[in-house]
Amino acid sequence: MKNYLLALCLFLSLSAGAQDTIVRNSHWQVGFNPLSYMLIFPVKEEIRRYAPLLSGNEYGFNIVVMKNFKNTNLVPELRFSVGNVHQVATVTQLHLGSNWFFNQQKDKTGFYAGAFFKYWQYHNRLTKIDFENISPYITVGNKWIVNNYFIDIRLNQSIATYSWSSKENTKAGTSWSLSPWPDFIRILPMAALTIGILVK
Repeated sequence: MKNYLLALCLFLSLSAGAQDTIVRNSHWQVGFNPLSYMLIFPVKEEIRRYAPLLSGNEYGFNIVVMKNFKNTNLVPELRFSVGNVHQVATVTQLHLGSNWFFNQQKDKTGFYAGAFFKYWQYHNRLTKIDFENISPYITVGNKWIVNNYFIDIRLNQSIATYSWSSKENTKAGTSWSLSPWPDFIRILPMAALTIGILVK
């Protein structure tokens, strides 16, 4: 029995060491938001209306790239998504920012907070009119690493939006943007889920 326990302890130690090596030597993390892909498929209008609250307002194809640097808890991140919101509109998004991990370990896991800028284009395929937007937002979340994979759950809180359009006789403008439905709820963050893999 003691031999089995010793063997188990040795195996767990080696596994922990191997995982630590993978994490510390893996500087890139590549993932996606699975909820944004679900919005590609036909769903009830009620679900499509409220689903963006759980998908971080991302639709369709989505990819996320993060970069871990040594000697800092700051992790830059790039997010890209493109998909059809409904039958006549396509939304393309590009997010760029960084998250600061409060955990001092080198694997960049645990609780974090960050700041981002998001650019998105709302393209009406019937009228060929584009609505362009830039919005800063802040994040709070938590990341877990399991073997060679990670799970990231966060809340995104937008702050303001600068918008312009290709429509004639319109001009650019800026306004506070703390909620997708300000008449209903004045401040409303959106959730986002990212899963992915560590890349050496």
